[in-house]
Amino acid sequence: MDRFDLAVIGLGGIGSATAWFAAGDGATVIGLERFALGGHSRGASHDHSRIIRHSYHTPHYVELTHGAYAAWREVEAAGNTTCVHVTGGIDVFPPHAAIDVATYRDSMRAAEVSFVELAADEAEKRWPAWSIPSGADVLYQPNTGIVSPAQTVPLLQHLAVDAGACLRGECVVTAIEPGDAETVVRLAGGGTIRAAQVVISADAWTSALLEPLGTSLPLVVTKEQVTYYATDDTATFDRANFPVWIWMDDPSF
Repeated sequence: MDRFDLAVIGLGGIGSATAWFAAGDGATVIGLERFALGGHSRGASHDHSRIIRHSYHTPHYVELTHGAYAAWREVEAAGNTTCVHVTGGIDVFPPHAAIDVATYRDSMRAAEVSFVELAADEAEKRWPAWSIPSGADVLYQPNTGIVSPAQTVPLLQHLAVDAGACLRGECVVTAIEPGDAETVVRLAGGGTIRAAQVVISADAWTSALLEPLGTSLPLVVTKEQVTYYATDDTATFDRANFPVWIWMDDPSF
């Protein structure tokens, strides 16, 4: 089969989820991944943890997070496994922070998300690993957690295949050619795919596909450096005892 209802270009977390949900709704779906299926080290959906949270700086973004949590509950039910590991989360705004704490407070209140405001010494008592400057604002949101791309990207791909999607790894898309009735997706090596609709979730390679179509997005590709620190006190930093945290200043960590 070379014609589908939907072609998904890029099968990281977003693309793999798109393929599964669309196939589950009855669409014929093909997913195309330029690297290996099952996850790899050259995309954004990599490593063992990503933050999931309600705490954001605008109400409409907080509203989107309700859908994100609900979608992961569907994945967990379908895969019979836990994907969201709840740790709780703290946003730490040091005195004179470059990021305004009020934007986070107001946004969560507008979206009816509960949170707790803590003084620096209260947060230190609760999480002894922390040393927080006096006068800092600390917001605690209990539903914050982590999701493992290493676990969930393969899971989403398995669910997509089980729902009838066709997934291809090591498959490089070279061009997208929209037409009146369908779009032609051209592949390295000369192959083509025809689809009624196309979703591009190609991360760092998105602009290269869009610019020939006359669409230029201000995307800047950066390398995100992940650093690990050894500790003899593993219990203090166990996910049951230590929250996800964000240092809300410039630079932000």
